[in-house]
Amino acid sequence: MIGPSRLQRDGLAALLMLAIGFALVRGLLGAQTTTGRALVGAIFGGLLALILAGWLRLVRHPDLLEVSYEQIEYAPSRAQRAVISRERGADLQFLAKSAGRIAFLALSHPSSGTLISLHLFSRKAVQAACESHGWRFEP
Repeated sequence: MIGPSRLQRDGLAALLMLAIGFALVRGLLGAQTTTGRALVGAIFGGLLALILAGWLRLVRHPDLLEVSYEQIEYAPSRAQRAVISRERGADLQFLAKSAGRIAFLALSHPSSGTLISLHLFSRKAVQAACESHGWRFEP
């Protein structure tokens, strides 16, 4: 069972919270009126609360990747499960998929066409778990 990379999950949340916290402080110090301070506090305070809530959801309900000799199963906390079965071969490959300007890592099973998104998962941890269960990676 593999969970998301703590470094990626917590680092992203920390970076966003620092940036928004900095903007909050700068906005509060730079606002000329009470209304301006209230708006800055409401907007950036709300953004901080949203990021904190999202981070807590990721910590409490992580997406999991279960690797066995028979199959690889991706169990996201809120979406449909994806399964790669060894019946059609044990070859896998990593792909860089993009969604607009954002690229993310995906695990592909070329013989079946199944693709599993690996947002926030460490490539090394996924590859080590798969190889320890007999899965092979194509270059």
